[in-house]
Amino acid sequence: MQACQVEQLLGSYGTELYRYCRRLAGFGPDGEDLYQQTFLRLLELDLVPDEGRNPRALLYSVATGLWRNEARKRGRRAAIARPVELD
Repeated sequence: MQACQVEQLLGSYGTELYRYCRRLAGFGPDGEDLYQQTFLRLLELDLVPDEGRNPRALLYSVATGLWRNEARKRGRRAAIARPVELD
């Protein structure tokens, strides 16, 4: 996807997607990272947004996919090496 197309999506749906990412990630800095990663992923992908289809759904599906991948990664890491609290 080209930068101008991503910029248009950001202008149209940026605020909604930001709220969704923050809610999905638990209102911490992870939500802001997820928001940024979503637009970076769109720049990496070779997608052409079709105005006849729902571009908002594309943004939400990319953000959700990124979050699920991150959650799986954290789960695998926690199963391999359990976090230890230091007193």
